[in-house]
Amino acid sequence: MSLAFKSQCKYWIASLMVKLGKLTHDDFTVEELNALIQPALPTTVDLDIPIGTATVTVESGTISLREETNSIFFQAFTSMQVAVANSVIYRAHVVVTLSATPTYNVDDKCVSLTHTAVESIQLVNDDYALIKDTRFLLSKLVPGRLDSIIGQSLKTALSLVTAGTSDTAANYLSLYLSGSTHAILNYHKPQITQAILREIDKLPLFHTMRDDVWREALFARYGKQVGVAENRLRFYLV
Repeated sequence: MSLAFKSQCKYWIASLMVKLGKLTHDDFTVEELNALIQPALPTTVDLDIPIGTATVTVESGTISLREETNSIFFQAFTSMQVAVANSVIYRAHVVVTLSATPTYNVDDKCVSLTHTAVESIQLVNDDYALIKDTRFLLSKLVPGRLDSIIGQSLKTALSLVTAGTSDTAANYLSLYLSGSTHAILNYHKPQITQAILREIDKLPLFHTMRDDVWREALFARYGKQVGVAENRLRFYLV
């Protein structure tokens, strides 16, 4: 161990309490866990769509714990934008809820999050929401020729520009004719799920106990498992 004198004293006192059966666990509160994630926000992921660009930015988020399923939940408040021809045609605030299971490997002295999943994706109905109408879309897709295509289908109008090769793009943009923010979000839910899980795969969802932090050094020596209990992330010492 490489602990400062004051931390060494805490470590040895805590060790004695563990041996006497007076200290059975160490807890991290929801507030402490929330403080750990704030430096990583905001963060943005790109979505795969047939035409234009789309992004989801995680602006903020809060952690909650569920003892009955031994799960950690992260409710992310995000802003989503879709742009075509350099103009935003859709935007919305979306709440994405993620879940994971905390585990501990005694041999490696490592806490990790497993079984990560996107639990729900929900639209927030607020003033941020935006959908551009059909006329706006056509003016961006066929600039300077709007009068000649008004009344035609979006698919027909798009074919004037793409020589009929963008059926997928035209079908995608036809979503916007409904004017429904919910219908557009429902279409994008699989892309949002894939993008977020892809981003999570890049993150180091594990932490090896450090010998220069007395609470971690204590758990590395006596720790048995990690779980959710009494709305806390509990590190069991015996």
